[in-house]
Amino acid sequence: MPIFQELWQETAWDGVMLQLPRNWQPTVVHKSYLFFEQEGEPAFAIKWEQVRGRFSAHRILDRLQHSLQPSHSVLRPWNMREEMPETAQDFSATGFQYQHGAATCLGILLFCPRCRRATLLQHYTTDAGDRNILHHILQSFRDHHNGPERLWSMYDIRARLPAKAELQSHEFLAGRYTLSFTLEQKNIRLYRFKPAAALLNDQSLQEFGALLAGDAVCIDNQNNRIATWEFTASGFDRLAALLGRKSGWIWLQLRIIEEKNAILAVKGEGSSYIDRQLLQHITENFTVGEAV
Repeated sequence: MPIFQELWQETAWDGVMLQLPRNWQPTVVHKSYLFFEQEGEPAFAIKWEQVRGRFSAHRILDRLQHSLQPSHSVLRPWNMREEMPETAQDFSATGFQYQHGAATCLGILLFCPRCRRATLLQHYTTDAGDRNILHHILQSFRDHHNGPERLWSMYDIRARLPAKAELQSHEFLAGRYTLSFTLEQKNIRLYRFKPAAALLNDQSLQEFGALLAGDAVCIDNQNNRIATWEFTASGFDRLAALLGRKSGWIWLQLRIIEEKNAILAVKGEGSSYIDRQLLQHITENFTVGEAV
């Protein structure tokens, strides 16, 4: 079965990267667990954890067995040799399967000795031909990246942040996505608003952004397409920042992406100055694509 690239979506979350069919919808997104459905039915799940001490596939699979519903069958070994691409040879791999209603769950437990991350992948299928899909997923799978940045890609947003940035919270609400990170005791937030035309129907981008800006004031507004805010504390505000009661420095930029009918925003704040070039770099690498 040929693999057509346009039929796949890029997913990257907390260092895990892989390609999944575009018609699989993410319905559960946690820090270290993702669950996808196809037309309301389970399609794929992935969960990962850092292993401290000795890795034991038996212990992890035993936990999985105890978490299954009574109606599910017990885990059985599965020889996934045909599905494993050469790119996955660096992992310790254990295959298993069980029945999930009318579907068969084909599972693989991967352990990377380099980053010591254990990843549990479960593919729910009623078609034996779907194993070609699983092969492609495994071929695209990465569980860590050694570069200075880390990719985040979910639904229609894609962003690159410093690898040291830690995800603190996320919300995927109708019309508004928010990712919040900490980096060296400073906060960086990414926002995606959609549809922009409806949100800006009776107000300017500057008026819309003022709701996010807090104490910051607009220092630049480029034809109502890109607007930037900034705030530096002084006087009593500076004292409050030193006491941790409010932000001492804020930077915010909003952009209208007309062809995607979206507004993207990046906000940085902390008790002290954040490198503007870093925030501008994050802004330039924060994009919105087609909704999956």
